[in-house]
Amino acid sequence: MHKVLFLDIDGVLNTNDGNEKHQTKLRRGKPIDRKKVKRLGKLIRYTGAKLVLHSGWRFWFDENKLPLRKEAAYLLRLLEKQKLSIYDMTPDLTTEEIRAAKRFSLVKAEEILAWLDAHQEVEVWAVLDDLDLQNERVASRQIRTDPSAGLTREKMWAAEKLLNPPIETFEELYRMLREHDRENRIARPREDTITVRLTGEYQFNIYDNTREVYLELATQDGQCYHFHPDYRGAYDYILDALEQPESVAEENEEEIKKAKESGECFMVCFALFWVGMFLLLLASTRFPNMSGVWILVTLILVIPLGIILTKLLQKCRKSAETDGKE
Repeated sequence: MHKVLFLDIDGVLNTNDGNEKHQTKLRRGKPIDRKKVKRLGKLIRYTGAKLVLHSGWRFWFDENKLPLRKEAAYLLRLLEKQKLSIYDMTPDLTTEEIRAAKRFSLVKAEEILAWLDAHQEVEVWAVLDDLDLQNERVASRQIRTDPSAGLTREKMWAAEKLLNPPIETFEELYRMLREHDRENRIARPREDTITVRLTGEYQFNIYDNTREVYLELATQDGQCYHFHPDYRGAYDYILDALEQPESVAEENEEEIKKAKESGECFMVCFALFWVGMFLLLLASTRFPNMSGVWILVTLILVIPLGIILTKLLQKCRKSAETDGKE
């Protein structure tokens, strides 16, 4: 065992937003958000870490980690659906005074460090908790969640970075991505390029540029780009895309649409410029004394005319597409 994730429950796998739906779940003994458990499952799959429970929920289990309350049984069922299990629990260092005041954050860090002292084989660890654990060493390895939001995608990736070492080479990036390629979507056509097929229309082209990586999401209609300062950032983004290809495609459709419209506008302006220059050339041969001001006027008018013409063309195309669907 080399990696451990210390897991809190309240404020991580659920929220205290206080809405009626949340309160109903509490009354039914199901105060856990399924989506957040799925994110936890994804985090564990990507890191291979063991789960150590340091939440107050650990008192709802017996010494064999069997549930004593329906809430604990529900938690185990959700974890099992993600093929997760509780490896261990931190020791109880609370006092009567702390339990009476419910100030468990005062000893949580001590409990985590005590568990680590008893398990010297652990090389990498991280903590998920919404509380200030009041210890510098623990704080340096803690991903602190917002109790009103719980385990978000951003917090999940932050924890993944703590548990996984940096990716040093483009070759290593390709190898690690292939480990998660269950549907044969990833290929390497060139030494500096990795392709990732998301759906029938969407494909990522990952280009290596001396450790600064940029991703091109290419479709039949256009491209958009994502720049990452390191291989780890590209890796996290692509893993998310492989898990939810349709979602990533939808998120990028608007960017691709804007990029396509900008390209069309540039081409129209470029064409108008050369048409204007051609007309000015013809006019100058007939009127040799023609002022250079007209050239400047042409340049100034090209851009707004190009934008207006592009908008009209795009509007006509959308109208034609709508009529075709009807």
